[in-house]
Amino acid sequence: MPAVKESILGGGRVDDGGGGGGGNRKPIDVIDIRRHAEARIDLVAEIKAMLDPASGPRRLPTLLLYDNKGLQLFEEITYLDEYYLTNYEIELLNKSVVELAGSIAAGSILVELGSGNLRKVCLLLQAFEQLAKPVDYYALDLSQQELGRTLAHLPSFKHVSCHGLLGTYDEGLEWLKQPDVLRRPKCILHIGSSIERKHG
Repeated sequence: MPAVKESILGGGRVDDGGGGGGGNRKPIDVIDIRRHAEARIDLVAEIKAMLDPASGPRRLPTLLLYDNKGLQLFEEITYLDEYYLTNYEIELLNKSVVELAGSIAAGSILVELGSGNLRKVCLLLQAFEQLAKPVDYYALDLSQQELGRTLAHLPSFKHVSCHGLLGTYDEGLEWLKQPDVLRRPKCILHIGSSIERKHG
């Protein structure tokens, strides 16, 4: 399998979403959908339950791994030859990305769960652009800094509007229930190595 290491996200370096360096780029739109106090309470309860399980080993929620440093470390891992999954997934996606984009209705909202570095979804966004099919893409992730950084590296699109959603999967589901979102066609994306990572 050939390595896919060239930059899918395009062009030169851009600020981490802090402005400047982007030329005529639109400002990066990150919507904070977190339920601040409730989210902390849920995490504390989850930690307590996982440290004192009825049976099995003690564990910690994977949510604790995904701070800014954890997200960047995982991104670096995906570029290693030993971590073949990402390159293989990109090869598979490349084979059907135009067909996939063609099957999604114009005017749709695309929400990517755990968007990470956008390396794979960018292929799909470029296919929408080539088809001149307007869509709104929302990258859902836990880190505002990483959302800003990764969205800033996307190419400028004419037909694809890109946004960030700052929050958890559950908060993303709540956001999808808003009336202005409900009335539009939606596609929920989970383009990652999650099958491999979510074992028992």
